[in-house]
Amino acid sequence: MDPVFYVLKKYFGHPGFRPGQEELVRSILSGRDTLGILPTGGGKSLCYQVPSLLFSGITLVVSPLISLMDDQVQKLLSLGIPAASLTSAQTAARRRAVLDRCLRGFPAQNAPDSHSGAPKLLYLSPERLLTEDFREAAKRMDISFICVDEAHCVSQWGENFRPAYRRIPEFLAILPKRPAFAAFTATATPAVRRDIEHWLRLQNPYVRATGFDRPNLFYRICRVRDKGAALLAFLRKYRGQCGIIYCLTRRTTESVARELCRLGIPAACYHGAMPKAAREEAQKAWLSGEVTVIAATCAFGMGIDKPDVRFVIHYQMPGSVENYYQEAGRAGRDGKPSDCVLLYSFRDVVVNRFFASRDTGEVRKHELRRLLAMRRYAAARGCHRAWLLRYFGEEAPDFCGKCSHCLRMAVRPRMSEIESAAEDEELRKELRALRLRLARKLSKKRQRFPFRKPLLPYRIFPDGVLQDLARLRPGNRLQFLLIENAGFLRVLRYGRPFLDEIRVFEETR
Repeated sequence: MDPVFYVLKKYFGHPGFRPGQEELVRSILSGRDTLGILPTGGGKSLCYQVPSLLFSGITLVVSPLISLMDDQVQKLLSLGIPAASLTSAQTAARRRAVLDRCLRGFPAQNAPDSHSGAPKLLYLSPERLLTEDFREAAKRMDISFICVDEAHCVSQWGENFRPAYRRIPEFLAILPKRPAFAAFTATATPAVRRDIEHWLRLQNPYVRATGFDRPNLFYRICRVRDKGAALLAFLRKYRGQCGIIYCLTRRTTESVARELCRLGIPAACYHGAMPKAAREEAQKAWLSGEVTVIAATCAFGMGIDKPDVRFVIHYQMPGSVENYYQEAGRAGRDGKPSDCVLLYSFRDVVVNRFFASRDTGEVRKHELRRLLAMRRYAAARGCHRAWLLRYFGEEAPDFCGKCSHCLRMAVRPRMSEIESAAEDEELRKELRALRLRLARKLSKKRQRFPFRKPLLPYRIFPDGVLQDLARLRPGNRLQFLLIENAGFLRVLRYGRPFLDEIRVFEETR
């Protein structure tokens, strides 16, 4: 039996590879420098883990985050594959013990029968490669293969730039012999790909991009003012399902999670300023299903391989298309239909501009250019999937049938009168609830003036107008004004949240 397929089946339980994986594995095994570009959930880890078990020596995996390393090591150990990591979170004694195993070949716990001894895969950061103690130890190790994960970190124009990634070739140069060398990433524009090849000094590399399209993902863009109401409308659709809500700021993650818990939706929050124990507790609760929704900043998600994430909602627009694509791609890793929702408002642009202003010179200009690209995606008047794929350098048809734009342009099946009436009634109830929330909110403001009475809901819009709104579903203020008894001033003052509610309702059908 082919050793590649033997390892794939025995340790990972897969009968075959996904498109592009086998070619990448065989390129690595041939000793050729290799660059793999696979979308989030595309199986890039398998591309370097399979050859690592077929090489005689140790595989070094360069990874940017401790949480990512720990997650990978635990998965490999659970499969009976000896793996370890060297991180700053370990004690000096623990790191010495790991190095000792690598040098002397001490038996590893749960080691496969054919690969007992030293870890087959050793995970470490690029900064660790630069330390003198590790460099001296590496000269005496039997290193067969070095894999650079999240290789976009080498590029100043990519996400999560780490200068130490650019010094990896220095480490290669000190080794007695050059091992097999590969780099992998999930998000790389053509410019970032060129940076990876240049800064890692890949020699005549085999480059394989398996495509950025994720056919099971449905992309939605909703420009709304009342994001809280829009979020709740979507969560009603996803009731009981697992999802991630991405926010730009720590305060927003906390307020969103708190509000969801108040409404009876099991939720947790996650951001970089939380104590490590609190972050781990929130992540564990979400992974175990104790809570179904987690509100998080971009600090959450890298290395999280939860297959049943049915939706990813960006409560605020991220600062780049790369960030958006990577975070949205954490939905539907099991291949089942899942939603990627972007709730967009101009306020998000202001916040992102503030973040970009903290940089200087060319970096600041580049961040602003990436923000402009993200704004163009949010405001695009065409197929969302086609826009994303073309941004990453791929050709795409103008119609995908699986995004909110194409859904609006597609011919919908005619509903029966009973089904149509039921849907109209459901929307009318949502509009009544919105009217009540708006009346209470405005009444609280009026309390500051003793002579002003509370605002009664029907004075915003009478029931007859709500009924016509549910039936006619106007898309703008001009169409709203055509509804009998709507009133010019009332549409001007109160119309926008009702139009947003109608748009969100239609998006979630």
